[in-house]
Amino acid sequence: MKTFKTRLIKNPGYKAKVFTDFSIYYLHLSNTITRSFSIGNITFEAIGGYPSNGFRPDKPIPESWTIDLSQSVVD
Repeated sequence: MKTFKTRLIKNPGYKAKVFTDFSIYYLHLSNTITRSFSIGNITFEAIGGYPSNGFRPDKPIPESWTIDLSQSVVD
């Protein structure tokens, strides 16, 4: 009888910087993302072709994607 072992991957991805006009964001990306990725219709390209340099969007980030945490929330 064959015995199979499974292994839990402890670090399935990496933390990447995303530079925008507003600020710098950190995303946890899969190790398979090396050159670019898309969220909606915005493509994020690796700066200089290397993901360790961070990513930049090809279009401005829509204002609807951001939340101003300094303002109070009204229900």
